[in-house]
Amino acid sequence: MVPKVVFWQIFPSHHVAAATRRLAERWPAEVIGVYDMQMRPARKALGWQIPDLGQTALHFLDQASDPARFVRDFVAEHNEAIHIFSGGCLAYRLGLKELAGYPEANLAFLAERPDMRGWKGVLKSVKYRYHFLRWRRRARLVLAIGNAAIESYRRLGCPADLLFPFMYQLDRLPELTAVEKRDPNRPVRFLYVGRCTSTKGVDILLRAAAALGSDQWELDLVGMDQEELERFSPIGLADLPVRALGKCSSEKVFDYLGAHDVAIVPSRYDGWGMAISEAIGAGIGVLGSSEVGAKDLIPASGAGQMVAAGDVAELARAMRAVIDRPETAEMWKQKARAYREKLTGEVVGDYLADVLRYTFVENQKGTRPAAPWLESESPAAT
Repeated sequence: MVPKVVFWQIFPSHHVAAATRRLAERWPAEVIGVYDMQMRPARKALGWQIPDLGQTALHFLDQASDPARFVRDFVAEHNEAIHIFSGGCLAYRLGLKELAGYPEANLAFLAERPDMRGWKGVLKSVKYRYHFLRWRRRARLVLAIGNAAIESYRRLGCPADLLFPFMYQLDRLPELTAVEKRDPNRPVRFLYVGRCTSTKGVDILLRAAAALGSDQWELDLVGMDQEELERFSPIGLADLPVRALGKCSSEKVFDYLGAHDVAIVPSRYDGWGMAISEAIGAGIGVLGSSEVGAKDLIPASGAGQMVAAGDVAELARAMRAVIDRPETAEMWKQKARAYREKLTGEVVGDYLADVLRYTFVENQKGTRPAAPWLESESPAAT
């Protein structure tokens, strides 16, 4: 008999909603979500709502009079299900605690690469090694967000046969218009989407921009206003074609991306980095940092170029190469359009179903499923 599937998370994530929805359509047994809450207050204040999870049955611990008792009763009823845990929340802690009493339970984890920078990374290393030592005889699957996460978890003691690449997916793909013939007199339009922080590498991007001069390019930044940008900037911006466009809703991000030539994701660190997914989904290329989990999509699609994280000179050279040869950006757009269907919940959800069946139904017999978004038909463009 095919078991049910239960996700244990802090709240319904927009980044896995589409695959969860697809799984609930395709999986022959019930798919259930157990969450701490419907939405984090800070995101709710920004207008975020519960994403469309289709036929998934939803339970919220903050609506239970006794969350611990609810989980105890729920696990007693569903202990034979496949239980997929994402850390750092009450649902995770209570669910694992109860399932510890069921030695034959089907356990899986879905996790980003841990940030091991600085002294906190030492503590995290100890924590993760203990975690894998404790659960390695019980867990049967780790869905790691990106290949960098797979390498991290291998080094931290997770058995390689448990590890499968996973990715955050786009809930929808925007409609694309036909690619217009580029006006040779128009400047190359670069775009950054994200917060104005050091971790996101905005200072790296601005220093690289300053090395370009001021001709034949423009740089727009979405996610901050001009005053915030100038206050944060390590350089003067008065003589550069750089402007902040303010914050925007998630629905408008694709409109901004579609109006530009190349997205830039200069993060010093990012567990995944939806900006890369969104750029390719919008049909444009990316200059992406080597420390972003979604960097996997750049060589797989050929729609862009990877640059070393924190390297101002290398980013400036990559930007200058596009400015000098704008046809490169046009080629990346074509490659992004050809690849972007692999970012959808349908593709990722079907892969998730295959992985769950291979692991928990077929007991790792037969062909090991391959992540379709990592299958490249052509080498990365440079």
